[in-house]
Amino acid sequence: MSKSPKFMVLHLMELIYSVILIAFVIILIVFLFNYFKKSDTKKSKESMYIPGVYTSQISLGNSSFEIKMVFDENHINDLTINNVSDSVSAMYPLLLPTFDEITKQILKNNSTETVSCPDSSRYTGQLLLNHISALEESAKNH
Repeated sequence: MSKSPKFMVLHLMELIYSVILIAFVIILIVFLFNYFKKSDTKKSKESMYIPGVYTSQISLGNSSFEIKMVFDENHINDLTINNVSDSVSAMYPLLLPTFDEITKQILKNNSTETVSCPDSSRYTGQLLLNHISALEESAKNH
């Protein structure tokens, strides 16, 4: 039995390729770990609405008024009607009482899905509810 020294010959290019491959694999593992960790936290903190103030302009005849809704991440905070002229109030006397009734229901339920319009002002209520629902849809997180 001869004891001859055994040498291992490494070529410089093989060594460089091995180091680059190992570094790439480590970076890939770190990236994938962070990517999936962030997606789990987003699901738990998902909000219902995009916070802000949303408005809709409604025209009745020659006059117009504005509906304004204020949202935070998970609630409808406020619903108001602005710039209602005296002529609109005189021509559509059920507008403000119907709006108040719809507003109470929306703020109580935090949604427009279960709102019912009063029978005495079904068309006025439907007009208002259509615009309010459109505002809610524009505020929802998709």
